[in-house]
Amino acid sequence: MSNKKYSSQFIIIARIVIILMIIGGALLISKRLIDTKPKNKQRPRKERTTIATTIPLEKSNKQIFIHTTGIITPDQELRIYPQVTGKIREMSKSFEPGCFFKKGDEIVQIDSADYDIALIEAEANLTDAQYNYDVELGYQSVAKHEWNLFEKKDQLNDLEKKLMLRVPHLKKAEALLMSAKAKLDKAKLNVSRTKIHAPFNAIILSRDVSLGSLVSSQTSIGTIVYSDNFRAEATLCL
Repeated sequence: MSNKKYSSQFIIIARIVIILMIIGGALLISKRLIDTKPKNKQRPRKERTTIATTIPLEKSNKQIFIHTTGIITPDQELRIYPQVTGKIREMSKSFEPGCFFKKGDEIVQIDSADYDIALIEAEANLTDAQYNYDVELGYQSVAKHEWNLFEKKDQLNDLEKKLMLRVPHLKKAEALLMSAKAKLDKAKLNVSRTKIHAPFNAIILSRDVSLGSLVSSQTSIGTIVYSDNFRAEATLCL
């Protein structure tokens, strides 16, 4: 029994020794590989230089041609909308894409019948308001004369004094007269707006309506561009 016990202990010790030898050999080989690895040597960096030749500038009349591509755009582009509602009654024969208009030329005319009637009514209202104002001025003269003859002025309050002198009456007549004048100006303005003119020298880019079309402030009549100035947006080809 003792011989078997010693034999097994010997085998264990032998195995441990062999493992330690293997580990030690591996460590020696790793160290050797590390010590003998190739080393990169840093080379000094060479400065890069560019050789350039300079020449003095000289004045010359030589013509230079530059080849380029691009687009031409107008300095101003305008879409036309009417300021009144109605049917297109007249239209210029030149109102076509590509045609020219001078500043102030009539492009289209909207039917002005309703606005002409409104103008007549505004003129009549102004006449009536002017008449009432003139009559009130006459009443003012009478009221002032009566006021001067009235002996109990001190017994009246401010409102009674104003009523005796017809101050509210005069203010109302003045207000009605001013309102009538304003309405007449508006009626004249609407009549003038039935004719649409070119705001500047223009080229017609597009036409969006035809004769008899019903238009309003939301309806596009057409698009025009300013014909006197254009911009060139070019790309240089080197």
